[in-house]
Amino acid sequence: MIFTIPTGEILKSEIISTDTFPQTVRVQDGNTVLFDSIATDPARLPWNGSPGNSPNIFPREIIPFHSHCGPMKTIIIALAALVPVLAMADHHKETPAAKTEATSPLRHIVCLKFKEDATPAQIKNIEKEFAALKGKIDTITGLEWGTNVSPEDRAKGFTHCFVVSFKDMAGLKVYGPHDAHQAFVKILKPILDDVFVFDFVAR
Repeated sequence: MIFTIPTGEILKSEIISTDTFPQTVRVQDGNTVLFDSIATDPARLPWNGSPGNSPNIFPREIIPFHSHCGPMKTIIIALAALVPVLAMADHHKETPAAKTEATSPLRHIVCLKFKEDATPAQIKNIEKEFAALKGKIDTITGLEWGTNVSPEDRAKGFTHCFVVSFKDMAGLKVYGPHDAHQAFVKILKPILDDVFVFDFVAR
């Protein structure tokens, strides 16, 4: 809020609450209440008088105007209130890191562990159908896959790994609910024992 008062008017401050601090200090222009201010500590009040009207006496955060300051004077008391609003607006700004993450190439890693009773023919079909997704979903920019050949014996039963690449996060979001992907999932589920999925932004 912005208050404008005529030159020459004498502002007065009045302590409204008197028992304990914080106290409310009311600033008036004649009989018109301009605004209230909160004084949280006696040290912030430059007077030791009793409650009541005191010409030209203000808490330190309130600045009185004098006749030599010009024809019309303005008190701006909204700055403190704007700080949280501006901070919140800044909080919602997209950071450079978030922007890079949204627009950088993305890798979608899928590791499969099949049920013990899954037949070689069923597994072969899954390999074929998963690889075929590249030709069915436009946002896939690359698709590689292979079976575990690690000598470390730490695959925990996972035998197949598929790496699906996308231009950005938006491409992955198209892939998930796509009809071709959902149709593949229906084929996969009956013979799937476990799946490990990991997405990352390529660096």
